[in-house]
Amino acid sequence: MGASEEHDLDPTGNKPITGRALDETEPLTPSKSGHPADSSDLAAGKRLYATYQYEILSTLRKGGFGAIYTARCLDYAPDAVGTPPGEVVIKCFNPPLGLDPTTMLKRELSALLVLKDPHVIRVFDWNLEEPFGFVVLEYFPKGSLHDVAFARKNALNEEDIWHLLEDVLTALNVAHRASILHLDIKPGNILLNGQGGYVLTDFGISQGSMVSRSIVDLGVGSLGYQAPEQRKQQDNLIGTQTDLWGLGATAWSVYTGLRMDLNKDLFRDPTGTNPAGVLPLSLYRKCSVELEELIMSFLAYDPTKRPGGAAEALAKLRVFRSGGSLVESPSATLRKRPKPDQREVRVLITGLVDPLWAAICVSDFNQLHFEKFPEGELLCAEGEDAYLTFVLLSGTVAVERNGRQINRETREGTFLGEVATLTGQARTASVRAVTEVWCLLFNAAELEKFVTRNPAVGIRLVKSLAERLSNFHNASPVK
Repeated sequence: MGASEEHDLDPTGNKPITGRALDETEPLTPSKSGHPADSSDLAAGKRLYATYQYEILSTLRKGGFGAIYTARCLDYAPDAVGTPPGEVVIKCFNPPLGLDPTTMLKRELSALLVLKDPHVIRVFDWNLEEPFGFVVLEYFPKGSLHDVAFARKNALNEEDIWHLLEDVLTALNVAHRASILHLDIKPGNILLNGQGGYVLTDFGISQGSMVSRSIVDLGVGSLGYQAPEQRKQQDNLIGTQTDLWGLGATAWSVYTGLRMDLNKDLFRDPTGTNPAGVLPLSLYRKCSVELEELIMSFLAYDPTKRPGGAAEALAKLRVFRSGGSLVESPSATLRKRPKPDQREVRVLITGLVDPLWAAICVSDFNQLHFEKFPEGELLCAEGEDAYLTFVLLSGTVAVERNGRQINRETREGTFLGEVATLTGQARTASVRAVTEVWCLLFNAAELEKFVTRNPAVGIRLVKSLAERLSNFHNASPVK
C-alpha cells in the first residue's frame, strides 16, 4: 500500500486460512460498527501476530471499512529467506454492521494470492482469526496516484499516462484471465512503485465473473469513478469492461487535474457525436489523437462499446505506442462492417442441425453478432493481437500455420481462436474461409458472459479444448 490513501477501505472475500492470534496485552473494546473489536483503534507500538510478528508504526488511513497502518516486521533479517521486508502495510477490516469482515478479508486475500504480477500489490502474511482479521501487504512510500496528481498537484504528462495505462492494463489482464474483476479502480488505488511504474491495489470488492447482488447493493466502486452500470446497479452489465471505465476515468482525471469525485458536471449522457459518458479529453488538455481515442473508448457509456477486456485494450495500446494502425489486423475491422441481411441470418438459423446452437441463435438473436465471410477471406491472421473468438455455424475453414494448412473445420459450433481472445496472446495460426462461411463473433467480455448464460456451451468448450490438447499430445513424440 502507499503512504496514504484518499478512500475508505472496502470489502473483500474467499479462502479458509488462519494465522496466529492477536496480541491480547491491550484490551479491545466493541466498535461502533457492532463488531467485537475495532481495528481502527490500534496505537503505535501495538503488536499483531500472524506467521510473523509485527509492530504498528503509524496510521495511514481510517475509513468506514477499517484502517491501514505502516508496521515493522519484528522477524525481518536481511539474510533471512522468505520473511516479509522490514517495513510493511497492515490492512484491517472493520465494516459496518451487517457485513462480515472475515468474508471481506478473504475476498481480497484470495484475489491477491492468485494474482502474481509486479503490477499487483504483493501479500506477505495474514491472520483471519478473531477479534478481527488483517492482511500484510507490500509498502510503497511514494504513495498513490491520488497523492501525486491531486494532493501534491504534480501534473502527469502524456508519457506518464501511457505508462500508467500499460501498467494497470497489465495488472487487469492478469486479473481478468483469472476471472477476477477489480471494480474499484481510481487514483487512490494505484500506487507508485518508486521506479516510474504503477501498482494496482485494494481488491477489497473484487468479484468473479458473476457479480453478487450483495456486492452490487453496496454501491460497488467509488464516487466519480464508477461506471454507469455500477451507478445504476445493473449487475447483469458489470464485467471486464467495467474495470476499463474505472481506468479510463482515472487516466482522464489525473491528466486533466480534475477530480471526478468532486466535479459531477463532468459527466454527460451519450450523444451521436460523443458516445462517452464524459466530454473528450482534448477539450481540457492537449493530447495526441491516439491517447484520446484509447481513453475515450474506455469511457463509452454503453459497456458493449468499450474494448472487450484488458487483453484487447492492451493490444490496442501497444499498436498505438508502436506507431502502427489497428486496421493492419484482419479481425480488427470486423465489428465495423455493416450487419448482414437479417433475412439471410434467419435462413442460416433455420438450416442449423445442432439443436443447441439453433435454440441459442433463436433466443439470443438480437444479442448475437453474426458475420458472413466469402470464400478465401481471412478471418484472423497468425501473429495478430487477437480480439475475437469465432463460432463456426456453416461452411468450411482452413487453419494455417507458417503458410501451411494444418487442419480443416466444418462442424457446427466449433470455437476458433478462443484461447488467444481470453489470454490476449498473439494468435498462433490463421483461419481462412475455404467456402462461404457464417460465424458468431465474441470479444472476451461477450464470450465470458455468453458461456455463463449457456452452461451447456461451456461444457462443450471445455471438451473441445481437452480434445484439441489430446490430439496435440498424440501427434507429438514422447521424449
